[in-house]
Amino acid sequence: MLRLKNIAVGIKLVVLIIILLGAVVTVGLTSYHGIRLLEALNRQSEQQQETVRSMAVAERAHETVRALVFRALVAAHTGDTTELNATGEELPTVLDSMTGTLETLGTASLEQETKDTLARIRPDVTAYLAQAQDLVTLAQRTDRAKAVEGISQFRDTYTKAGEGLQELGLLVRGGTSFMTAQSEDAAANATKNASTVFTIAAILAVGLGWAITRSITKPLAKMTKAASRIADGDIVQQIGHISKDELGTLADAFRELIAYIHGIATAADTVSKGDLTVRIAPKSEQDVLSRSFARMVDTLREMNGRIQDGTQVLASSISQILTSVSQMATSTHETASAVTETTSTIEEVKHIARASNQKAKEVAVSSQQTASVSLGGEQALERAAAGMRRIREQMNSIADSVIRLGEQSQTIGGIIDTVNALAEQSTLLAVNAAIEAANAGTHGKGFAVVAREVKNLATQSRNATAQVQHILNDIQKAANIAVLVTEQGTKSVEVGVEQSLEAGDSIRVLSQNITEAAHAMTQISASSEQQLLGIDQVAYAMANVQRATSQNAEGVRHIEGAARDLQSVGETLKELAAQYTLARNGLR
Repeated sequence: MLRLKNIAVGIKLVVLIIILLGAVVTVGLTSYHGIRLLEALNRQSEQQQETVRSMAVAERAHETVRALVFRALVAAHTGDTTELNATGEELPTVLDSMTGTLETLGTASLEQETKDTLARIRPDVTAYLAQAQDLVTLAQRTDRAKAVEGISQFRDTYTKAGEGLQELGLLVRGGTSFMTAQSEDAAANATKNASTVFTIAAILAVGLGWAITRSITKPLAKMTKAASRIADGDIVQQIGHISKDELGTLADAFRELIAYIHGIATAADTVSKGDLTVRIAPKSEQDVLSRSFARMVDTLREMNGRIQDGTQVLASSISQILTSVSQMATSTHETASAVTETTSTIEEVKHIARASNQKAKEVAVSSQQTASVSLGGEQALERAAAGMRRIREQMNSIADSVIRLGEQSQTIGGIIDTVNALAEQSTLLAVNAAIEAANAGTHGKGFAVVAREVKNLATQSRNATAQVQHILNDIQKAANIAVLVTEQGTKSVEVGVEQSLEAGDSIRVLSQNITEAAHAMTQISASSEQQLLGIDQVAYAMANVQRATSQNAEGVRHIEGAARDLQSVGETLKELAAQYTLARNGLR
């Protein structure tokens, strides 16, 4: 078995095939020899059988000749010419058949004793045939006397020839039995020899075949079992087969494969423990697994380096984000405080605007009253022509009215100053609101529109108050003139009619101015209403800004919490990346 291990598998198979072919050839040759022997014996047996048949023909011919002779004699005695002629024609054929049979027996392969017996009885048979021919010839010639004389001699010859043929038949038949027995023995020996050779060849073929097959299949079975376990993940396998044939080469390749897989597994285990400094050297240019594993380790090393750099950048960015978020939170709180203060200021402005609106309404009412007074003065002037006697009293009344008008004009002037101050404050408030709206960004767009409207209303208020101031100046001038007129009226009643007419004109102008002043105050009141509405809208917008600021503050707090969570994730990622060793010097 040890020697078989060192023989190549191809040679083993060739040897096995040669052994099988040798066994087949041996069995074939043995069978061929037996078949040739059987054929020879068969040919001898056939010749012997032919000899036996020839002997039988000779024996039948011996009896037939005797019968023909007696038929001829009877026919001659009875005078049956036809029968006699037929017998004469048939006898030569039988004689020729018997003569040919004897000649055939003489040429056959017979034993020497049989040949000697044949040679000894042949003259007797020939004499017997000659006498038969003579007797038939005498019968045909109707020579009865000679024929009767020859019958006694013919009987002796017949008996002698019959005894000789009988002896020869026994020898021939005995030789046939011997040949048959010899053929059977030869067939039995051939079969026995073929069986023996076949058995020996089969045993040798099976034994050597089993040994060769065992030397091939046993290592293959072990290596197949090891390969199955390797396929199941159990790479700790031992291949103990060592030989110099192909199976030994396959076993060496298996051992190298196990060592190769074990090396890859060890490297993978090292990588799984965080050591990325492992190096895999490819076995050859076709070593796809080692090259792929090396690329994977390089990629992991590069990715880990990038992750470590990224975690550092992430930590720095998160710190900056936290700083920015803290600043944003502070700014948001400051903005919320500013919005709260602005809301309080707007509430105060709202109260002031309401007071201004109330004053404007009162001024409008006073203007209406002044207009009514002016209308009364105009009516008094119309009645002046009819009642100059009451001029003095009316002039005094007019003086009083003018004085009250001056006082009311001064009051209106104070209210106008207040409205101008409110308008200036509204303008400043609108400017501040526009600035805050710009700082608020998207949430301050609506507030910017409201601030612009408040600014427009403040501008309209300044224009209206300027116009009212101009009208009040005219009223004051007219009042001064009226005072002078009334003073002159008291001094000079004589010129009352002319002065009444002049006063009537002045009163009419004054009435028109007062009517215009009343109209202007109505506009101021309406503007104050609109300004109050605008301030309400500003207050509502500031409330929205305050809510948005609160929401921004809450969002900033959420962002700060998310940034801190992100910082925690970055620290965790940094710790995970730090678990991998990127170089032998410990750099990570």
